[in-house]
Amino acid sequence: MGKHNPDGMIPVPIEEILDITLGINIIPIPELVNFSVDAYTWSDLKNILVDKFFYEKQPRRYRFTLAHELGHILLHSEILKSANVDSIEEYLEFVDSIGDEQHRWAEWQADCFAGLILVPPKPLASKLQEARNKAIVKGVSPDDPAARGYMADWISDFFEVSAGVIETRLVYDKLLPDTRNKKQ
Repeated sequence: MGKHNPDGMIPVPIEEILDITLGINIIPIPELVNFSVDAYTWSDLKNILVDKFFYEKQPRRYRFTLAHELGHILLHSEILKSANVDSIEEYLEFVDSIGDEQHRWAEWQADCFAGLILVPPKPLASKLQEARNKAIVKGVSPDDPAARGYMADWISDFFEVSAGVIETRLVYDKLLPDTRNKKQ
């Protein structure tokens, strides 16, 4: 994304990159989530349909969803092109046809891509250090599990993503230990 965000702007201007730089149409659709779908990309790779509620009311989820769909376009373009998807019904048929395991794998890849694009490693490490310093100044150990959530929440404001995306990236980059799903 360096060539599409050469100044390293944070938050990453994902909507502008898709719409203006790449010429991909972003089309808000009312109640798309009623089909258990946040968004999907047509086979022409030039149209992303996104739930209108996210577009209007949940900017962080909307941004992540756009980056996720860009991940599908870049990572799964051949599959998308061959799917002949240009309606929600065709999209749902396509998802059924590829099977749960392949669908989960593609979704995981697109999620990882979105996290890496919206939360680049160097600014993330810098913001974590800033958050740790703020915790120390307030008399809180940054290694305290309770502080972790507050730090992730504070950092998420900078990147305009959810705290969950930040926690995932912090673990992925090995900036914090993975404490999810571990017995205490």
